[in-house]
Amino acid sequence: MDFYQQMLEDFNSGNYSLAIEKCKKAEKDFAGMDIQENFIYLEARCYGRMSQIDKMKEKLEYLIKNYPYSKLKNYALEKLKALEETPIGLQNKFSKDFLGKQHYFVVAADKSDDKITELNFKILDFCANNGYSQVDLSDKDFSEKYKLYLIKDFLNEKDAGEFLSKYLKNNEKNKNNKIFIISKDNFEVINQDIDIESYEVFYLNNYNN
Repeated sequence: MDFYQQMLEDFNSGNYSLAIEKCKKAEKDFAGMDIQENFIYLEARCYGRMSQIDKMKEKLEYLIKNYPYSKLKNYALEKLKALEETPIGLQNKFSKDFLGKQHYFVVAADKSDDKITELNFKILDFCANNGYSQVDLSDKDFSEKYKLYLIKDFLNEKDAGEFLSKYLKNNEKNKNNKIFIISKDNFEVINQDIDIESYEVFYLNNYNN
């Protein structure tokens, strides 16, 4: 699937218009085939990066309706839900200039969860068993709803993203918790505004997930 890899490279390089053109062509060339859902989803993500939210929602809704058994359906539903819950204006307060900058791994733990006291040990155990024994885990009482567990040791989004992927593969995600990576600058924004929900939309639209 060299052509799909090329589209991903265009997407990751910020060439969203070119990626959309290729997606549209591929959607026609592979009409009726399961692989078509990948192009639809990537096109939706391109629109999200370009802040064309109406077009993004249209493609996600098309994917959900026409590919009800797709492995991408849950991702599409998650993005739609986040978009509906957060006004676009709130999403725009975050900086998209985060590439190559210091990042944090964050678990925003729901305080109502009776297992929250175990989370600190769970994260430390994961780090010890996966080559991250030198990282520094801290916690922060963030709001009435969330307590944050933070690892601030990552030089860039790539290193933080690799840690996140490994963590999610090794730990069942609690639906009440939010797990993400965030640049140092954008963390200062959510820390000042006490606002994780609008960052969640920004994260879904701007990171490779």
